Amino acid sequence: MKKILSFLLILCLLCGLAACSGKPGSTEPPATAEAGSTPGSSEKPTKAPKETPAPTGRPSPVPVTAAPSTPEPDARAIAALHGLDESDLRGEYSLFLRFSQALEANRQIDEYRDLVYKIFPVIADAKEYLDEDYFFPLLSRLTIEVEPLDDYANGMYFDGAVSVSLSQEMMEDRPWRMPGVLFHELMHFVDFGINGRADYVYLLDGRHVHQYELNQLSPEEQEGAVLCGNSDIVKEGCAELFTVKYFSDAVSAYFGGVSFMTGIEYIMGEEFIKELFFRWDSGAVLEELFCEVGYTHEDYWKAAIALAALANCYNAPYDPVSPEDLLIDLYEYKLGGGWREDEGFLYILKCINGIAMDGWKLSKHADFLKTIEFRTWEQYSAFSDALLSGVPEAPDLAVIPPTPFMQDGKLLVGDLALATDPQTGESFNCAATFDYDFAAGRLRSYKLTDLDAYLAENFPGIA
Repeated sequence: MKKILSFLLILCLLCGLAACSGKPGSTEPPATAEAGSTPGSSEKPTKAPKETPAPTGRPSPVPVTAAPSTPEPDARAIAALHGLDESDLRGEYSLFLRFSQALEANRQIDEYRDLVYKIFPVIADAKEYLDEDYFFPLLSRLTIEVEPLDDYANGMYFDGAVSVSLSQEMMEDRPWRMPGVLFHELMHFVDFGINGRADYVYLLDGRHVHQYELNQLSPEEQEGAVLCGNSDIVKEGCAELFTVKYFSDAVSAYFGGVSFMTGIEYIMGEEFIKELFFRWDSGAVLEELFCEVGYTHEDYWKAAIALAALANCYNAPYDPVSPEDLLIDLYEYKLGGGWREDEGFLYILKCINGIAMDGWKLSKHADFLKTIEFRTWEQYSAFSDALLSGVPEAPDLAVIPPTPFMQDGKLLVGDLALATDPQTGESFNCAATFDYDFAAGRLRSYKLTDLDAYLAENFPGIA
């Protein structure tokens, strides 16, 4: 019992540890009125979206000198100074030089500059969604500050202020968490700023309509617009998912949201998840995907509320929708009916529910899920033994089961952990990544990234 209570306490704390987008500039659609007023619901009452004034202009572009005719040598030299290699440049030498120029114009982030450079591969890979004249001025005035934060948050991104806040408590007590937390918040910065400020999105006559566009229409035209459901599952789940893909190698927050978005990527592929995250109209993209499967707008609205609860780690309101069913329905529509034999997909479903929890009972496939879920600690221990028995560092995982994510088309699992050097006996904080053969039930390979050593090498004044 003590073990279970400790796990639940840790899980509740960790769900909020990388809380993000701050109140100023919040852009997420509200929950329905029913959800906001449900007695006993943990969801706060919400107000109708306020009208957003039409943009009056973009930030002034950062002055950029003419790029050299052969920018590769300059780009490589600058990249090397900040810990990037040739592969990180993605062949986008001119783009990197403009990125560097905007970043070097920013004198407010000096001690974090090298880490901010590490978001460039994300920008390069999402180039088709990039509005350079909008994004680079934001990069030149981004601020990063350390201050007290509430609600157990390790970091927050404030869209309106173009500012990241890092928890003072984290910096004092868990400084090794800082790089991953900061990168997560920088993914919000990229998401919100890569192609114009995100806002509510409406469906109108087959178009995705921005709030300020809707405000310019006549009342009769506005009447036909449909507000898309809450997209926190994309905002938070993908911010952490892309942090893992590009930087951290292990999930450290928003575990349920990452598991669900990994399920989407597992079915739909890497290009779809990239499009979903970087487009301004993510809420509409995800809603239309499930409408294609057969959901009505009303069905999806309920589903979006349940997904927001999963993303933010609180109890869904009454009449919840099973996240497992959403993924199963999508799998059957896109890939056919073989999901019951797909061990990798089944692990994703298990992670949405966790260990010895009852969420699976909401599914229309509950009779089957009952046979594969981690319904007892003994069942999880059998998996844990197969995962960790060949790892001499004996990593003590922070959150179990370890969260799945996709990397280069392969399903991996990762977690923060406290491991022990088998030669010296010294403990170290690490990111643990496992390539596990779910069909065969055995570990193929693993990687431990020493977070203490990374901090000491790159942030000696903080370590």
